[in-house]
Amino acid sequence: MRDYYNQLTDVQQKILEKELEVESIKERLDDLKEKVPTASDGVKSIYISDQLKDALHKAGVKYRFEKTRLLEIKSKEVSLLNKIKLWENDRLAQREGRKYE
Repeated sequence: MRDYYNQLTDVQQKILEKELEVESIKERLDDLKEKVPTASDGVKSIYISDQLKDALHKAGVKYRFEKTRLLEIKSKEVSLLNKIKLWENDRLAQREGRKYE
């Protein structure tokens, strides 16, 4: 059981780290989007440098990947919380002399 709590602590730490990483990537992506030239009518130009295109693409891909990874880690957290809750309910039922179902 202690292992579940240790795993949960590790997963929650990873969630915090990943949330910071995702936020940082999002800020980078927003900064890059602001660098896209704007025409005189306020419309973003479709003519941007290859370097900026590549940077935007890489940041966008990394952002999506890290958000997906964050969701996977959060799913693991929920799974661990469910295992802990089931274990706690089973222990309570054993103390009360009945079987938890």
